[in-house]
Amino acid sequence: MSTGKFMTWIVNYLARSNTEMSSMAKKFYQVGIFEFFVNTDGSIRNTMTQAQIDNALAHPQVKWFLTVQALGGNFSTGDLSAIWTNEGGLQDRVVSNIAALLDQYPWAAGIDLDFEQGGSSKYTDQAVAFFQRVYNLCHARGKLLHVDLPGLTGPGQSLGGEYWCDYAKLAPYFDSCVIMSYGYSWSGSAPAAITPKSWGKAVYDFAVTCIPPEKIFLGVGMYGIRWQIFEPVPAGQYRGLSMSYYGILAWLLGVFTHGGSQPHIPWAAFWDDDEKTPYVFLHVYDWMRIDDIARVDSPAVTFNYFGDNVLTAYNKVQKATITGQVAAMWAPSSTNADENGAIVTGTSYFDGHQCTYVTAREPQTIVTTDPNTGKPTTIQEVPGTATYNFSVPTSGTYHIVLVVNFPWWSMNRVTVSVDGRTFTASQPTQWYPLARTPHYYDVGTMFLAAGSHTLTFEGGSSAYGADLYGFVVCQDFSFVMDGGEGWFYLRPQRMKDTNGNMVLPSIGYVVTAEVLRHPPEYATVWADNWVSYTQGAGGSLDSWYNLTGSWTVQGTYPEAGTLVGSGTLQIGYTQFTDLAVWANFSFTGNGEAGIIIGPYRCGIRADGTVVFNGQTMGKTDPKVSHELRVRCRQGTYVVYVDKQKIGDPVSGLQGSNTFGLYATNATMSCTQLTAGDAYTYMPQESITIVTPAGSQQVGRIQRNSQATWIQPWGYFQVPNGVEEYDTRVGTNIDISSDYDYVNSAAIPVSTSSPIEVQIKHTDAGVWTRRVFLCDQEGASIAYYGDLNVFSYWWQEATLNYGLAGVAMWQLGLEDPRIFDLIPDQW
Repeated sequence: MSTGKFMTWIVNYLARSNTEMSSMAKKFYQVGIFEFFVNTDGSIRNTMTQAQIDNALAHPQVKWFLTVQALGGNFSTGDLSAIWTNEGGLQDRVVSNIAALLDQYPWAAGIDLDFEQGGSSKYTDQAVAFFQRVYNLCHARGKLLHVDLPGLTGPGQSLGGEYWCDYAKLAPYFDSCVIMSYGYSWSGSAPAAITPKSWGKAVYDFAVTCIPPEKIFLGVGMYGIRWQIFEPVPAGQYRGLSMSYYGILAWLLGVFTHGGSQPHIPWAAFWDDDEKTPYVFLHVYDWMRIDDIARVDSPAVTFNYFGDNVLTAYNKVQKATITGQVAAMWAPSSTNADENGAIVTGTSYFDGHQCTYVTAREPQTIVTTDPNTGKPTTIQEVPGTATYNFSVPTSGTYHIVLVVNFPWWSMNRVTVSVDGRTFTASQPTQWYPLARTPHYYDVGTMFLAAGSHTLTFEGGSSAYGADLYGFVVCQDFSFVMDGGEGWFYLRPQRMKDTNGNMVLPSIGYVVTAEVLRHPPEYATVWADNWVSYTQGAGGSLDSWYNLTGSWTVQGTYPEAGTLVGSGTLQIGYTQFTDLAVWANFSFTGNGEAGIIIGPYRCGIRADGTVVFNGQTMGKTDPKVSHELRVRCRQGTYVVYVDKQKIGDPVSGLQGSNTFGLYATNATMSCTQLTAGDAYTYMPQESITIVTPAGSQQVGRIQRNSQATWIQPWGYFQVPNGVEEYDTRVGTNIDISSDYDYVNSAAIPVSTSSPIEVQIKHTDAGVWTRRVFLCDQEGASIAYYGDLNVFSYWWQEATLNYGLAGVAMWQLGLEDPRIFDLIPDQW
């Protein structure tokens, strides 16, 4: 084993830590006594025991640090801003009490600061000044300052929101530090490695560019966490339970069960060599990744997300039920095109049918030259018409169902007449989910006698550019919006229990889907990822946008593109009502780039200032990509950066009748431009699990009467003055940004195999990563640290990064075999 320093912490509630400290003292270079806690009044609660003091005095070769912890969650602001800003002299009292600790325990090598939940980046300089103050205090007494820092993968890139922390600014003001890189997963997160290699490497790749490596201890967690996945978690509770390596070992050996009559079964762990971690599925009888999926029904798709394949639906499609069809036509019998009718025809496909669609255009005055006389001749076009002749076998009342396409918001109406009776199909809203795609549209019913009839496309009453693909005459018609599904076949196996018996669950199974849900999003009015304009796609930006300056799209079809340019790009329509508009972009240059919404601009300047209509809203990092979002409701505009509200609402303005992008003295690189309706939401939270026990919709959040559901779309609307979150009621109203687990109804135990499972997308935007067949009485996923994990990170710390060594949280939880790898420290 390579040389390196070893650090850990001891706590009084773990008797094992004191025992191991005494028996293996030579393995420890420095130890933090984790017994000092900052109260909200600045006093420090001291829980150190005499046994810990005796242990420290018995081993003076070890550097003993007094670990002082402050958690922002304990303060009314939810962060440590009151300490950073010395509100009411709070920082003064904290520093004074730290000085008192050093005076009270002169044998201590120094102070270990564990200050977490520190708040936003606006407090960075004040936090640094606090650390400098404590550093100077320690050095004035001949003591050292050690600090415990959150894991960052770049400037301001913190998993836990520790945006106050700046490695480079803090580095001069401590003698050593540990990066707490054992905090990737926790009891409230989804199951994952305590320190996955991918994240841990990113943390230290960045840290050594800001902090001298010889000051850094690499943080490892040698404990385990077991997350139950077989039933919902009550509100306010965590799915995970932290435990020692010995606790995990007891599960592996079949000592523990989830309760009830569950059999005691030993379980073998897996090793994830990509993330350098062991993990185990407890009382899981089969499981499948999306790689194992048997079938995917459109519009469901699979795609790869950071190395994992997931199942989702980006949108839902119309799924029609046509009963008693008596007629259908997909091409007109005739048009008046030869009679100077202003009509256009084309060929396309719909629902397996080849169609000749018809479209009205504006009648023109055509001037030609008579070839005999040479004199000009004027021809006035007439409104276009198309005639469809059809018959029905028996008399009755029938549905007239058109197949229409509304390609643009102004191309929003198709009018027909059936035997002289007029019917109209029109786009009902700016967020209409079926816009810009051919679809069925039930325009009404009428009595038809047996025999021949005529349907006429009325170009003069239709919007120019709206398409009629054909029609169906039937006895009944309905449709739903369908998100498709994925099919799985789970094969339960008998397991050998601790008595050597081959067993199945005592009661039954539940199917658990591992899903990533998302908060509701504004109902789409327009969404562009620029794929239509990439190389090989053939689209042109100026077909849809009004452009100034220079704009190009980089990329190759069918992958999404990147819009690059400067000037303005504005949608070619100006009759929208209240919108939310957002774009994902970065930019270079000394100017400004952002969103056009109505007559206003909202952007980010080169110095990071966020502005709306010339008014400063706040600051952000101008060197990275952001999602900038602006919402207008009745002339009140709200600005968001990366989904966080910034600045105060701006009221009393005009409406958001149009939208687009701009870049002034800058070059923008944009990957997505989206507009949504400011009051209408698409939920992205629910799926339906179909098993032999039936069909269960899971994940739906209940909402109060301020949310009005709109069917068949599955959307809901809120009135002005109401935010979507405020309509949520009941328990478990929050949507995790991490993977979560939803469960089917119980399935009786059966030796028959396989068990057919469907995951249906009740909502678009829900991602499924894995499916588990769980014991109804309990099932879990556990990740933990062991000898192999410790060995890997020790080598990384000492050989790859050249760090001071490794710091383990915390003594008394670990795989004891690690001490065979740690060289004596003194």
